[in-house]
Amino acid sequence: MDVKIGAFLVSAIVSLGLGLSTTSHAITDVRAPGFACSVVNGTQISRWIGEGNDSTTATLNVACPVPDVYNGIQDIGTVQVEIDDRSTTAAPTANRCVSLLFSNNATVTSCGPAETAPAAVTGHLTFKPPGNADWAPANFGYMSVILPARTSLGRTTVNGIHAF
Repeated sequence: MDVKIGAFLVSAIVSLGLGLSTTSHAITDVRAPGFACSVVNGTQISRWIGEGNDSTTATLNVACPVPDVYNGIQDIGTVQVEIDDRSTTAAPTANRCVSLLFSNNATVTSCGPAETAPAAVTGHLTFKPPGNADWAPANFGYMSVILPARTSLGRTTVNGIHAF
């Protein structure tokens, strides 16, 4: 009887360890849809961002938040944005940015280098812009995405972001 109890306890401990390792992996790989993005600069109304830039003359700048389930953004190594590009004359761009918080409640934006596709390239694009030195705890991370104007091929859209 004691052997059975011991075997049960060992099996329960191993199962718990496997369960926890699966759970911790799940929270280090998050996604957010394009509908989570907000207009930063442009005339587009926010509820249509998931459908893309509808202007035929102006670009649309949106901010897509990085879900912070990591106990701080410092544990996020890669952030990518998925875009469907329909413009052959202009290119979408993406930057990894943070809003810096200061003790006087002021906020300042800091962005890393932009990643831009060639203007003539269309279709599904994945951008993985690098971070910067300010990608650190206490700051709030997001992707800054500039969508080119709508063309005869349709709207350029943000499908979503993926952080891991």
